[in-house]
Amino acid sequence: MQTHENLIDTAIREGWVNALAFYYSAKKKHSNSCYYGLNISNVSRETGVSFKTAKKFLKTLYEKGLVIHQPGNFVFVSQKESRKLYGYKRNDNHLCTIKITKDTSLKEIRQILYSKIIELKARQQLYKAKQPDNRLTTQNKRETAKQIVNFSDATLSHYLGISKGTVTTLKKYLVKKGVFEIHSQKPKRLFELSAQIFNQTYDVLQRKYGNVFLMFDRNGTSILCQCFNSVYVPMLYGVAK
Repeated sequence: MQTHENLIDTAIREGWVNALAFYYSAKKKHSNSCYYGLNISNVSRETGVSFKTAKKFLKTLYEKGLVIHQPGNFVFVSQKESRKLYGYKRNDNHLCTIKITKDTSLKEIRQILYSKIIELKARQQLYKAKQPDNRLTTQNKRETAKQIVNFSDATLSHYLGISKGTVTTLKKYLVKKGVFEIHSQKPKRLFELSAQIFNQTYDVLQRKYGNVFLMFDRNGTSILCQCFNSVYVPMLYGVAK
């Protein structure tokens, strides 16, 4: 199923990614994307969610323009129509593919949507670093020339609007699916900092530098260190599983 990145990014930023996952699930279960009769119970039964959940998601999608009443039926708008609504600029109209079936759970669809934004952010990082994704090279070269993208748990939490605990679960799923690989990096020394100040400003330091800790050198001096994992995103090079 094709969609576009800007719609996913908007849903994540505005906090209705669960409703968007329901949108894709509902479209996949009905080839014509139409649920006959304005009956939430029918939608609930056919999509496999509770009446309360279906009602909440339909309300959100209706407000976002992704569900319309036509005439007397719930219709989930086409990819073309959703692109008109959320493809604000020409450069924001990048299409992407999400591979789901009628049996794919909402949780798994949500994780797939998160993976698309991770892929988007990785592309942006590579572009800023002047390391463009060279589509003219062969697949074997793309597979061996692994360009590293740095994503701390704090960074992913910020991008996706989820807790660090959820990030940990998400990473396990994405690694299993081959969306990216985790490469532990050697901690980076930042500057000297006393244990007292570290404890007092830990939250601020974590927001700014991600995962941090104190290390003591041979002289007993405490040094603030940054620990992060680097991520290789196979999807960018056409070698995702």
